[in-house]
Amino acid sequence: MIGSCVLILYGFVPCAQPIADFGRLYAAYGGFFVALSVAWAKVFDGFKPDAGDFIGCAIALIGVGVILFYPRPGGGVEPGASAVFPKLANET
Repeated sequence: MIGSCVLILYGFVPCAQPIADFGRLYAAYGGFFVALSVAWAKVFDGFKPDAGDFIGCAIALIGVGVILFYPRPGGGVEPGASAVFPKLANET
């Protein structure tokens, strides 16, 4: 039951962020999550990654670099409405 509540909060928190670019940050987190999951499995579970695992992690991390460092007008951080707390986003 506690695990279910934690997963619900884990999905809800990103929706509550008062910046329009949070989706980009969350996508970048996903790329790191992919690579760190493989590393965790290798170190703690004895998983033996193959070439496909390493290539997949490299693609995910290259994607993180593109998401975070692609030049955007205004530096890439845009204030915007939050889907959950729109008033909070407009006060900044």
